[in-house]
Amino acid sequence: MTDITEHPTREGRLYCCVVLDAFSRRVVGWSIDPSPTTALVTNALGMAISSRNLNPGTLIHSDQGTQFTSWAFTHRAKASGLVPSMGSIGDCYDNAMIESWSRMQVELLDRQRWLTRVELANAIFEYLEIFHNRQRRHSALQMLTPIEFEQRQVRSWHEESTYRAPRKSGKTTFTLSAMLRERSPHGRQEPSAVSGGV
Repeated sequence: MTDITEHPTREGRLYCCVVLDAFSRRVVGWSIDPSPTTALVTNALGMAISSRNLNPGTLIHSDQGTQFTSWAFTHRAKASGLVPSMGSIGDCYDNAMIESWSRMQVELLDRQRWLTRVELANAIFEYLEIFHNRQRRHSALQMLTPIEFEQRQVRSWHEESTYRAPRKSGKTTFTLSAMLRERSPHGRQEPSAVSGGV
């Protein structure tokens, strides 16, 4: 999932685009720019793509902002095997996770007045990469940080990656991918950059 937020400084406004993994609440891509341009969202998407091993068909969900409906963003997503998904106009529910993904406004932005864009950009970087992903615990993740939650899931899947089931002719080893297909009608249930996808 992805969205753009706007933040004031005395020097002018600063815009931040974040790509959030809906599975683990981890910020897997972000970009900061003085203008809310298409480059802002494509840079964040590019970071998310390079940080994940995506399966074709993974969703990237956004609102219908002009940056997300642009040719450049759609082309970048499709070229990487992603499926762009957009919420309906005026519907606050289908994009609710990304709208409320972070307490950054309360935990960082409202705590002081920011003098320059560089000062705020550095603070946002530290919040996203150090605090949110590595230190902030989430009730939706069993009070783990996003990275801890992903690591626990990977260990769990690794432990279950091969198991044995009796058959008449003996025993057969099943792979992790086969197990996940059995558990879900949609198949894959591992972390991805996007909500079921991003």
